[in-house]
Amino acid sequence: MLGGFSVLILIEVISIVKSRAIQLSKASSEVTKDALSFYVFRKRIHGPITIAIVMAYVIGFYLLTPEFSTYITFTWLVIMHVFLIRWILTLTFTILIPMIEAMSS
Repeated sequence: MLGGFSVLILIEVISIVKSRAIQLSKASSEVTKDALSFYVFRKRIHGPITIAIVMAYVIGFYLLTPEFSTYITFTWLVIMHVFLIRWILTLTFTILIPMIEAMSS
């Protein structure tokens, strides 16, 4: 989980460097080209990379479930899993599928 968080921080640092590299004093066509390349980069990050990191967090949560079971009653474990599955389904059908469709067009 710390590795995924570190990757996100690194990507944001790269994004800041790329955004500061856009020189607004240049001709408008060059600024537009630079801005478009920056936004294509941001779109790529907010798509598959973010989804992969969120999925890694979910897998990490499930890998920690045996440790949770030592300290939490079975009822609360079931409640946690039901809400997590509900969250995954909601995320899939309301955010991911429309985003993938938008990226493919």
